[in-house]
Amino acid sequence: MTQMLQEFVRQAINPIFDLLGDSLLATPRLDQTARVRGLWTGSLVIANTCLVLLVVVGGLTLMGNPTVQAAYTVKDIAPRLVAGVVLANVSLLLVGKAIAAANALSAALLGPGVDPQRATDTLKDLLELTVTGSVGAFVVWVVLIAVFLAAVLGLIYLLRLIVTVFLIAVAPLALMCHCLPQTAEIARLWWRGFAGVLAIQVAQALVFITAMRVWFDTDWYTLWGLHSSKGVADLWITLGLLYVLVRIPSWISRWIWRGGVTGSPITRTAQVVVAAVVTRRVTGALAAAGRGHRRRG
Repeated sequence: MTQMLQEFVRQAINPIFDLLGDSLLATPRLDQTARVRGLWTGSLVIANTCLVLLVVVGGLTLMGNPTVQAAYTVKDIAPRLVAGVVLANVSLLLVGKAIAAANALSAALLGPGVDPQRATDTLKDLLELTVTGSVGAFVVWVVLIAVFLAAVLGLIYLLRLIVTVFLIAVAPLALMCHCLPQTAEIARLWWRGFAGVLAIQVAQALVFITAMRVWFDTDWYTLWGLHSSKGVADLWITLGLLYVLVRIPSWISRWIWRGGVTGSPITRTAQVVVAAVVTRRVTGALAAAGRGHRRRG
């Protein structure tokens, strides 16, 4: 059973890590493909057609001032209409510039000395070396979990491309919602969503380069006292790296849907620590005040 599992893992490592090396830390220029541009053009036609309806709704909103509503005036509605029309018509250009900037930032984080393909080949060789020969069933299962996480990471990349194509296609319709204050939240959701899919790439690049340049360094093993078990430590670091890379999209998606970073694990941890410190100090102050009151009594 263990030998069959070893053979399965060895056959799965190459295609999965080859996909990661080619695609993990970059987003293709989807805005330059003909089919995506066609989808965007169709949405733009619909958005410009609906412009008349948005102008009518904006006019009715102004007519309700100050009888029905007093929150919005001409100074509030007119700039929104202009901004919505302009952003909808130049959204494909903005998308292309944003993707190019994210790719450049990821490349800058990696630096000239790190190639994603070569780095993933290093992880692939590490797992192949670990699972080759006579090894225990536990090590084989750990490597299998690492390969599974790498497969999930490849699936996340494909899903990220699908979401990116969808966001590009609906960009004119979503950004047209800037025209009215009642629909502006839809446009803000689009901005958060598109920023999120690009932030996933940049965050994964940052975590990846940190692991490759710091955690896989021999000096760290000597500092931790793990120099004699470097192979085992490499395996666990690889497992932890893949887990964090897989979890990054879920952390960013919370920010997208909640409209902020209040739901992040770092924020929750900081809140718990602050609450614990405050509670301890308040409890200590109350206890000291109680002892002082008893002594005076």
